[in-house]
Amino acid sequence: MNITQISVDKFNELAQSEPCASIYQSSYWSDLMIKKGYEPLFIQYTDDNNICVALGMFLLKRDTFISFKPTAHCPYGYLINYYDKDILKQFSEDLKEFFKEKKISKIVIEPNVAFHNGKYTNEAVVKALLESGYTKSNNLFIYSLDTENHEEKINAHNFILKAKEVEEDVLFALTKNSDYLELYETVKPFVTLYAVRPDSTKTRRKLNDSIKECEKFISEHEDDYKFDEKNSLKMDMIRDRRQSIVALDRFEDKHGVEGVLTLACVCKYAGKYNILFTINNDTDNFFEAENALVDKLVKDAIKQGCHEIYSLKPFAYAEKVELLGEYTYKF
Repeated sequence: MNITQISVDKFNELAQSEPCASIYQSSYWSDLMIKKGYEPLFIQYTDDNNICVALGMFLLKRDTFISFKPTAHCPYGYLINYYDKDILKQFSEDLKEFFKEKKISKIVIEPNVAFHNGKYTNEAVVKALLESGYTKSNNLFIYSLDTENHEEKINAHNFILKAKEVEEDVLFALTKNSDYLELYETVKPFVTLYAVRPDSTKTRRKLNDSIKECEKFISEHEDDYKFDEKNSLKMDMIRDRRQSIVALDRFEDKHGVEGVLTLACVCKYAGKYNILFTINNDTDNFFEAENALVDKLVKDAIKQGCHEIYSLKPFAYAEKVELLGEYTYKF
């Protein structure tokens, strides 16, 4: 088996004959995403007889606001027979080594699998991915590559988030997507916009206070061997808090102190809450902004006597790659 990087024209030619061919796996989509700062890469996977058994168009992102984890995103997933578990597993392992050499830390694939009322529409594909080593997060199937510095993982629980209603100027500042804006204008009388932001002041106070407490404990017990293990844990906590501060700094450098992690356009009509679309700057879910958003919506819905929130994603083009299918929150 062999992975090779191929030209755009050759990829388009091969991809069109694949059963799971998609516009999202083409140079046309990559041309659009180049404008958003992505670097496209086209690969072919061949067997010992030089027969193509898999293809992939990957969008490389090296300058995310938390740049610890450069990613390779394969929209709508590989062009591969997911039912051939041996090929899928071998391809995944070889792909892992291929991207390691390119200093890419994580592969994110978005297979064409929808999730409806608690079930996947294609359980076999989901099972094959999980058995091949993929982990599921927010309906993405993420293959995390080994990195030398495991301390760079961000602890989402370190951040204090605030979710509240916002005016439409926040929406206009976040997106120029004509589909989103047309939908918003069409149902505007029934729409409420919700935004989730980091509470910078409270988060920084919380993290700095925690660092000071740990440093105080270490200084008081650094010469007492009985506390060596606890001191080590305190050092880990200090590193964790400092990394979170760096993450917050990077986010604010890119999006401002009042930068939005996630914005939701919610239509309240006929006693129902419908999330028409979301715009997400927390694409890797470092801050777990979706949790804060859902919590806010649920509380508001309960006050209005509503006990279901529907999330219908009507457009294929989305600024947040997880937007597939229909999701329902019941409470």
